[in-house]
Amino acid sequence: MRRFFSIRNTIKFTPIVCLGSLSCMEGKNESTSNTGTNPNPSPRPISFTANLNVHDATVSPDDDHLTAIIAGTSNRSLAEKVCQQLGRKLTPIDINKFSDGEIIVQIKETMRGKDVFIIQTCTSPVNDSIMELLLMVGAANRSGASSVTAVIPYFGYRLNRRGLPISSTHHSRFLWNAANDISKMLMVIGVDKVISVDLQRPGQSHEACFTKTSLPAETISTNDLFIEYFANIFSKASSGAGNNNSVPIAVVSANMELGKKAKKFQNKLRVLLPNMQIDYGVFVRSGSDHNMVKDPASLEFQGSVKGKDVLVIEDYLDSAVPISLLIRRLVKEGARKVYLCAPHGSFDSNAIQLIDLLPITQVVVSDSIPLPSKSSSKIVQLSIAPLIAKVIQSDITYCTSSEFNSDDEGDQMVPE
Repeated sequence: MRRFFSIRNTIKFTPIVCLGSLSCMEGKNESTSNTGTNPNPSPRPISFTANLNVHDATVSPDDDHLTAIIAGTSNRSLAEKVCQQLGRKLTPIDINKFSDGEIIVQIKETMRGKDVFIIQTCTSPVNDSIMELLLMVGAANRSGASSVTAVIPYFGYRLNRRGLPISSTHHSRFLWNAANDISKMLMVIGVDKVISVDLQRPGQSHEACFTKTSLPAETISTNDLFIEYFANIFSKASSGAGNNNSVPIAVVSANMELGKKAKKFQNKLRVLLPNMQIDYGVFVRSGSDHNMVKDPASLEFQGSVKGKDVLVIEDYLDSAVPISLLIRRLVKEGARKVYLCAPHGSFDSNAIQLIDLLPITQVVVSDSIPLPSKSSSKIVQLSIAPLIAKVIQSDITYCTSSEFNSDDEGDQMVPE
């Protein structure tokens, strides 16, 4: 990495006295008086020992002058929550537009020698959010920042994957991923690390976005955040119905790609709710969402939801049209209540109206993308600010590897 380890990680050299008990840091006069009659004493040999333990080079998190947190305009409320968790203040910055749409960024404090964290999600208009992020990184680097970390709660273009053009002669296609192009832009402009939330797992867009190992990418999982929330909801519903009349639960994956994630939800809910029946189901789609909307009969469901409270696992919600077909199908199959869970939700006014009309109890998303001013009472946002703040604090204080566990082992793509 170009400058990821900042000046605080500089290797420390400790002078070691090699002759007698004299300190090599003593003044010149004292050294002369201890050399007897020799007016030109030979210089003392001095050795230096390098301390390569990075964790010994930590500084107190109270040293705010070594760290700066900058927020773009896409989700300033989330950035303020992160700073509140860290006990810090946002660095003042001016972001404006010229009449022709060009963006101008001015950081109001010096960034010289600082580790800079720029919080900017890719919300609508996505292209403006990305350009704003690039300009903020460039401004921080030109101001002398020691390192720049891009905190991107929702990484834009990560779902924009295609295989074009298709060759009918060779039965092949050229793979193209726009998110990979975004990661290249970040590397060129000078980003040293990327922190994001719920990037898709290896074999999907996570690997494709960051093909260069010179740009570390850390993805934060929101699984436990949502699992604890729904465990509380189902526990209250069970206690209200009585132990003998507890309602069974079904965790349903919206597509085959999310099957492993839905299985993890099922397993952890079973641990938290040992006295409840928790089943699994999955939708099998043939083709894209567009084809499913044109031909709803092509949607196949595997599992049973009759008389159960259903939790549907998705990874991204926008227009809500494809998911509405899934919700209506579950109700048709006999679902008692339907809950929808997704880490990212980008809703427009049409999506809000559709959610209000759907036979769904709750749509639960994170605050990685801000909700529109007129939202729905069915939409619930869980804050990921504590999760992001914890990772940023770890980077500031350089925590040891003891913070990691084997919880993500199940996320690795292994042969079935």
